[in-house]
Amino acid sequence: MKFEDRAGTPIGTADAITIERWKAATPEKTGGAARDSIYRSLTGRRVLASLSPDSKSKERFVVLAPELAVSHWFNTSEPLTLSGLRGRPVLLHAFQMLCPGCVAHGTPQTQRAFELFRQSDLQVVGLHTVFEHHEAMTPVALQAFIHEYRLTFPIGVDEAGEGTPIPKTMQRYGMQGTPTSILIGRDGSIVHHGFGQQGDMALGAIIAAELAAFRHAAS
Repeated sequence: MKFEDRAGTPIGTADAITIERWKAATPEKTGGAARDSIYRSLTGRRVLASLSPDSKSKERFVVLAPELAVSHWFNTSEPLTLSGLRGRPVLLHAFQMLCPGCVAHGTPQTQRAFELFRQSDLQVVGLHTVFEHHEAMTPVALQAFIHEYRLTFPIGVDEAGEGTPIPKTMQRYGMQGTPTSILIGRDGSIVHHGFGQQGDMALGAIIAAELAAFRHAAS
């Protein structure tokens, strides 16, 4: 689906456009409710929204989750991409090995999710998202961490940012810090984006709901 500015110039597609650019491109006479639904859609929620105040039809569109930027992989024989995993739900867990909350809760929880949903088509992906103490949290140190904590799900190293301590995938998702857990639906949109400690039952329920939605649609 194409988006145009007020002059009719193409400014992007549903999977690339930013909220800021859409705000600038949306006519001011667009009603508040319509603008809100557009903003929600651009954050990854699957929402029906009118594309213009003059549009009489409502069209469903999906904003795809940003692609991963990974410089090194562990626990997988080949690199993983969201485009390659399209059609499967993906649990993305961002962590740092020197983050107390990650070590005590986040990575053990993700390992449990990996084992619990092993018989489903859920793909669990860890992302070592280093935005501080870069010299201490190298890929070599991460490899030892993975071994010592017996983490068996695929883990990627978030690619370093350019001119900033914030790595690329962290920037793309607007993460506030670590741990962060993101569930990406089968259609590639963001279903859940949670920062900080989340209860096992709460996260498990979100994952189970996404898995059940597919079974319901297929029946």
